[in-house]
Order: sequence, then structure tokens, then C-alpha cells
Amino acid sequence: MEKIRALVNSRVIVKCHAEKDGKIIVINYEEYRNILLKELEQFRNFSSDQVDIHSHLDGIRDKCTEILVNLHIMNVIDDIFLFHTVGMKFNDGVYRKVTGASAKHFRSNDVAYAYPLFKTHKLEPKDLQAVRVENIPVRLLQSAGSMITSQVTAFLEHLLKPISVLYCSVQPVEYCQDSRQYISGLLMWQTKNLHVIQDKLSESPLFIVAADVKGLYPNVRKDLVQRALSRTLDKHSKFYADAREAILQLNNVCLSNVITHFESKFYIQDKGIVTSDNVSVTLANNIVHYILEPYSLVLEKAEIFRRFIDDIV
Repeated sequence: MEKIRALVNSRVIVKCHAEKDGKIIVINYEEYRNILLKELEQFRNFSSDQVDIHSHLDGIRDKCTEILVNLHIMNVIDDIFLFHTVGMKFNDGVYRKVTGASAKHFRSNDVAYAYPLFKTHKLEPKDLQAVRVENIPVRLLQSAGSMITSQVTAFLEHLLKPISVLYCSVQPVEYCQDSRQYISGLLMWQTKNLHVIQDKLSESPLFIVAADVKGLYPNVRKDLVQRALSRTLDKHSKFYADAREAILQLNNVCLSNVITHFESKFYIQDKGIVTSDNVSVTLANNIVHYILEPYSLVLEKAEIFRRFIDDIV
């Protein structure tokens, strides 16, 4: 085990994980590097200058702080959220940045790092033994937990998730909390309607249609993300127009400034949303519901319609 750790630490090999079936893939570092560089081609080279990066990140922090202060002025958020999101306190009519030991939590200039998850479940077991590692499909993930915008996206998730649940629960009714609820809902429907299904099958066939949005997270356009969020806020929030616009601006700042580091280079994501960010699932739910909304009358004629993010039955 110590020898394996030594090989990993010296960048001779890399231990990777499969996306769904629990496999561990050990590959040469050079193969890992080539796979990652190929996946990062969908991103834009940002800069390799540390000064440029830190200046840009400071600007992101200042912009987020400005918008959140405006939301506080509008009474959308309270003192506690303002403090825990951007480290600002409001005392005697003045906004001040927190000082002392707590300040370090709001000064981070961390960026994301990327890593692949291998989709070995897409391959037949007999093919897995012979396939070259570069031919195994991968999903590129970014570590979003400690990015400069992580606390802001955590705030957005807290604010937007209840509104998104309302939006995805009408015309068509399709909200699912997680995959367990999705599957249990299908099983409950089957048990409850088994006799109805049998009667209908005696009259005419029933067709099962399953759909999956291919590459939703990395490929969705940011303007579509914003339109879906705007629709969600307009229909199901109680915020005034200025507050809704500020929330959209804040979300756009977070979407447009996902910076990923690999080796000596920095990359910025111009398209899509980060798979593992705090608010990503809520945004994805909004997007797919927004796309399906015009077809709600047709979908309601189905015997059953269920969706979990981008998986549809």
C-alpha cells in the first residue's frame, strides 16, 4: 500500500473512480493528463498569471458583496445571511467587513479543480477488460465546495430551492426530491393502478417512453438557465422586480466565473453549469421544467409522467 501511495504522490499513477458501479480505475499519470486536457478543451483558457487570477477573483467577491448588500437593503435577506455569505455586518446604518479571525473565511481565492469519473457502466463486462482507458466515456467533475462563490451558491440554493419545488410541482406536476422518491413513486403508481393497466391493455397497447437529456449540465446555455430562473421567480416568488433582477445578476456572476485549475493553467467555463455546485440541481430542475412547460397539456394525458432532473418516464 505504501508503494502505491508513493507512486500516486510522485505522479506515476492516478487512482480514479467510476461514476456508478463502484469500480476503481488505476491509470498512468500521462493517460490521466491526456484525458483531462481533452475534456478541458470545452473550457476557455483564462490565464496562467497568478496576479491576473487573484485580481479577477477579488472582483468577483466585490460584485457578489455588492449584490448581496442590495438584497439586504431590499429586505430579501437578513443580517445573519449577509454575514455568513460574504462576511458583512450592518451596524448603525453602515456596512462593514468582518475583521479578526472570522475574516479569513471570506478572503479565499480558491478555484475549482477538475477530475474525471469513468462511465464503466456504459460498457459490457466482456469489453471492459480489453478497452483502452481513453475510450471509456467520462464525466468531468469540478470540485466546487471551496470555490470563491461556494458560499454564495449555498445561499442561492437555500433561497431558490423552495421556489423551484413550487415551480416544478405544477403544469406538469413532476417534482422529485431524489432518485429514491422517483423510483418509489413509480412503484406506488404501478401497485395502485395495476388493475387499470390490465384493463387498458386488453383494449389497446400502452407504450413506455423513457428520455434522458444528453449532457445537460455541461452543455446547457447560460441564457436558458437565466430564462428558466426568471420564469421560476416570476411565477412563484413574492420578491419585487428589483429583487428578482438582483438574484438573476447574482446567479449570473456565479455561472460566469467558474474557474478551474489544472497544472499551471486556469480555465473558465463559458457553457453549462457545474455538476457538483450547491445550486446546480435546483437550476437543472428549473431548466427541464421550463422546456417541458409548453407541453404540459399533452403530458397530462399520459397515464403517468415522472421526472428526476433529466431522467423522464
